[in-house]
Parts: sequence; structure tokens; C-alpha cells
Amino acid sequence: MPKTFKKKRAFNHYQLHKCPTGIKGFDEITEGGLPKNRTTLFSGSTGTGKTLLGIDFLINGASRYDERASSCPLKRQRMNFMKTWLPST
Repeated sequence: MPKTFKKKRAFNHYQLHKCPTGIKGFDEITEGGLPKNRTTLFSGSTGTGKTLLGIDFLINGASRYDERASSCPLKRQRMNFMKTWLPST
């Protein structure tokens, strides 16, 4: 059987620090999880797993990694969103 060599990555001073999600496979694909101290937006059509990914990330972050997190679901009608989140003038 031919010998396979482990892929080496070059050192990068600007490499992002990652926050593991605890979701098997996702952390491997993203090479460690989501960027730490950054906002991440997941978008897609209905049924693609956006909400599940977010909930798993919040639960795993709090229970396994002692992280703080919040969620801001944005599926609202524009006027309803404006009434709820923007100050009255």
C-alpha cells in the first residue's frame, strides 16, 4: 500500500481563531468551527437546517465549551421588524 503523507498547512499570521461548534463533521469542514468573536449569518431556503445548526451551536457552546451566545432570528415582515426593534420617533 502506498504511503500517504499528512497535509501540512503553512503558518499564517492572519489565521482566524475558531470557536468549535461541537457538530461532528462541521468542525472538520470549517477547520475548527466558526470564527471566534465574529458574527456569522446562515442563510438558505426552508428546511436546510439553519435553525438546527444554530441551536446545536448555542447548546454545545454553553454546555461543552463554557461560551456565551445569543440568537437573533430575522424572519419577520419588514414593518413588524421596524416596530419591534427600531425606536419610535
